[in-house]
Amino acid sequence: MKELRGIFPILNTPFDENMEVDEENLRRHSNYAIEEGAHGLGVNGWNSEGYKLSCKDRMWITERLLEEDNGRVLVVVGVSAAGTVDSVTLARHASEKGADAVFSTPLIGGEATPESIYAHFKAINDNVNTPIMVQEHLLPVPGIVIARMAEELERVCYVKEERPMNAGQKITEILTLTNHKVPVFSTGVNMMDELQRGAIGQMPSCVGLAKYVKIFESYMQGDLETAWTEYERLMPLITFRKQVNGIQLAKELLRRKGVFKSSRVRSPVGTPPR
Repeated sequence: MKELRGIFPILNTPFDENMEVDEENLRRHSNYAIEEGAHGLGVNGWNSEGYKLSCKDRMWITERLLEEDNGRVLVVVGVSAAGTVDSVTLARHASEKGADAVFSTPLIGGEATPESIYAHFKAINDNVNTPIMVQEHLLPVPGIVIARMAEELERVCYVKEERPMNAGQKITEILTLTNHKVPVFSTGVNMMDELQRGAIGQMPSCVGLAKYVKIFESYMQGDLETAWTEYERLMPLITFRKQVNGIQLAKELLRRKGVFKSSRVRSPVGTPPR
């Protein structure tokens, strides 16, 4: 099992004039992220508009991106869904096609009790041969549940922590409860605090990707001065992204860089960035 570590941007999903997935732009996006220095790729996550894609779309995207990556970097695939059956289907498919890991939230819009969360991840665990990353996004996952899953479910190996206000505290809690046996990724919003608390990587948007890579690599090399300087330069962009529709912002920037032909977003859509 290959270790996940570093910057794994969540790729956006490009759409053509018929609002179908644009394969050419999808492949170009993957190559762009790798050229920017990404240590791995995140596929079919929130930033990918995975919640607006059918299972068929998501499996097709997984196959195309694994094909385009061709083993250059590690690929983790999002399998969050409204029901456990769909999550298991997506996870099994990603595992069979060669994904290096899968990640999932508890059921989107579903019951979020400790037992229901455990049951959801156990079902995925029992159907894949790849590591599972527990994603805490929108629905909270209690630290004691994460610790239990890490102890009892063989494939639960990572956590993707995304609490907007206290990700740092949750990183510390998870590492303490699991005796540092479960590596934690974060979003990079408070990147320096997250790294100092023990995060082994970030899974941010592609906005400012090269900066995230520079910060991470500088920090890991012990060059804190450079890491802090680059983080301070990135902060205005992080702040701006939180004030607008982050997905639309990312797509518009990718369009201006020539990666995407358009910045189309599937409905429902928020207010475009100006």
